[in-house]
Amino acid sequence: MSRLARKYEVLYIDPGIQSKRYYKRKLLKNPFRFLFTWWKQTDGVTVLSPVLLFLYRGPHLLRALSWFILKKIVSHYLAGQEEIIFWYYSPEAFVRTRDMPAVLKVYDCVDFYEESPYYGQKEKEKERFLNLEKQTLKVVDLTIFTSKPLADNKGKFAKNYILEENVADVAIFKEKATFKRHHPGDRIDVFYVGAINSHKVDLTLIQKLDKEGFAVTMIGPIGGWGSSDNIDPQNLQNVRFLGPKDHEELPGYIAESNVCIIPYNINGYTRGVFPLKLFEYLASGKPVVSTALPSLADYDSLIYLSDDHDSFISNIRKCVEQDSRQKFTRRIEVASENSWEKKVERIDQKISELIHECTH
Repeated sequence: MSRLARKYEVLYIDPGIQSKRYYKRKLLKNPFRFLFTWWKQTDGVTVLSPVLLFLYRGPHLLRALSWFILKKIVSHYLAGQEEIIFWYYSPEAFVRTRDMPAVLKVYDCVDFYEESPYYGQKEKEKERFLNLEKQTLKVVDLTIFTSKPLADNKGKFAKNYILEENVADVAIFKEKATFKRHHPGDRIDVFYVGAINSHKVDLTLIQKLDKEGFAVTMIGPIGGWGSSDNIDPQNLQNVRFLGPKDHEELPGYIAESNVCIIPYNINGYTRGVFPLKLFEYLASGKPVVSTALPSLADYDSLIYLSDDHDSFISNIRKCVEQDSRQKFTRRIEVASENSWEKKVERIDQKISELIHECTH
């Protein structure tokens, strides 16, 4: 959004779907600011955070009232603006605001949301979401899918779509890219960044990596979706859990590793995930070992995809043994073609074409 803001005026509406822990921390830190300061500027983007509105949770009537209030606020903000583009991450947001005028409406589809733990056994809510999403796909001017499985599964419902996989802030990772040669007998340094919970991450695999003696560094929040009860940091002698870190700090940690990993479970949700971390790892020049995520199948000549725990462990050793400066350079080259700058350039070109079609 910050990159689009260099050309467009961007209003981002915070959907208010963070964890209860996140809101509790914000509330305790500064109650007045959290509850009543709805507007802020971040990297050129105007952010509206209506935390007192129940846009996606709560009884139907409360949701409807919340959306009525939000639409009034947004309409006042947009008064007099021309060539307004609505950019949605939520089908409900589109359905609730479909009567608001805009030169273009875009749906950014990044996950199989219906397979997230939020729905669980809530079959009626899941069915409701899918119906809302089909309505959205049929009507919006452009849908952006971030993985091939998403496009293959949902593209048939879309009026118009493009496939744009998740990319990386290549420059900051490339700047600290380091070829780290592994010497026989040394421990293998393994790195992971991302959410650490049992829905996304195969925690049993992490325990096996610990038993194999790999020096594993994991950065990211523990918990959230799914349980993390079956992994106790105190019982893992070779795994360091460092918690969340600023994005700018990650290249330094990656530079110290021999190999980066994507140890995801394969389930209904992750089959549509294209990990942001892939091109961050590659921009750092590191070999990557991943479970066999469907979205990464086209990269099997560049990374090591693993069908089970044994092959994952074997691939960690293999990729370190087979690494070379030539492979190091090739990984950075591929990542450089998948930067945010190039992605935004392609999307902006598509948006410009659609606006031209709509206004002529």
